[in-house]
Amino acid sequence: KPSDPLDPEEGTFSTPLGAAVDSDGNVFVADTLNDRVQMFDADGGFVQTFGKQGVAAGTFMRAKGIAVDADGHVYVTDAEFSNVQVFDAEGSTLAVFGTRGTEPGQFSLITGICIDKQNHILVADQWHARVQVFRYFTDEEAAAAKKAKGQSQAPGPGKEAKDSAPK
Repeated sequence: KPSDPLDPEEGTFSTPLGAAVDSDGNVFVADTLNDRVQMFDADGGFVQTFGKQGVAAGTFMRAKGIAVDADGHVYVTDAEFSNVQVFDAEGSTLAVFGTRGTEPGQFSLITGICIDKQNHILVADQWHARVQVFRYFTDEEAAAAKKAKGQSQAPGPGKEAKDSAPK
């Protein structure tokens, strides 16, 4: 159902451009022109919304792509900010990466996103005609790295960038 642009109701949309499903069957929708993410249970019942229009982490101007990793983190691309924001399933902001530009890790009109079974995060960068690939390190991988290296602190979730733009 279309939403009222001045007072969007829960469960209504204004240009939903992305959807993703977590391992429990919950559906997350990037509700682009309402500057939010909506979550629905496996039966289609509304659960919650997070994000709003703004310029700080956890807010959106043009949320487009959305994906969920194996640990249940929700990744949302924002075309206006040229970044990826990472949330937990409750909608708390965990991390933000990416900026506007042409270098690896930078984007111009960031759009789609998906995460494969090897935890590679593929991000579509429309104006640069490329897909950038990042690697998410799960909590389990971070703990194993800590143990293997004898570090006093786990490296935590991280990423490594690989630019797949045509040469």
